[in-house]
Amino acid sequence: MAVTEDGNEVLRLAAELRAANEQLVEVELTNRRLRTQLRSARGSEERLQKELRGIRKSFSWRITYPVRVFQRRVRRRKF
Repeated sequence: MAVTEDGNEVLRLAAELRAANEQLVEVELTNRRLRTQLRSARGSEERLQKELRGIRKSFSWRITYPVRVFQRRVRRRKF
């Protein structure tokens, strides 16, 4: 009887191992997909930061600075 119980235990453990391996594969695929999304998001962030720096260095941005400061002060006083 012990041999049968040991055999059942081996089968149960083998099934658990297969399920764990399948879950590991799913997690690895999700990880890979998320890493790809992260790289893409970082690339977008770098591009947008560069664009923002360009805007802030532009002549029109610098010359309109006093207008933006004035608008901020006026808005604060309304509330």
